[in-house]
Amino acid sequence: MLKRNIAILIAGGLFSAQAGLAVAENASWQLSPAEAKYFEEQAARNPNPTGGPSPVFPASTGTRLVASPELIKYFAERPARGPMGVANGVFNDECLKNSPG
Repeated sequence: MLKRNIAILIAGGLFSAQAGLAVAENASWQLSPAEAKYFEEQAARNPNPTGGPSPVFPASTGTRLVASPELIKYFAERPARGPMGVANGVFNDECLKNSPG
């Protein structure tokens, strides 16, 4: 019984492989005239094929962003901070001089 089940599985696999190859051989798919007309109309209505909001890159208005006072304050303090974002006064030479080790 087990040999028969295995033989059926193998035969099914071979049959599905032959069917797949037959479909792939006849894969010369072409658009019908109605489909071609639909896709042309769709492209004319929406020239943006990405599907994003149109236009994808809006035209520049020439205006510049104005920084808020908080942002200006942050960038003014930023050079006074160390590479880890901590103020330089935390691990200064005085602190390191008194540390054991």
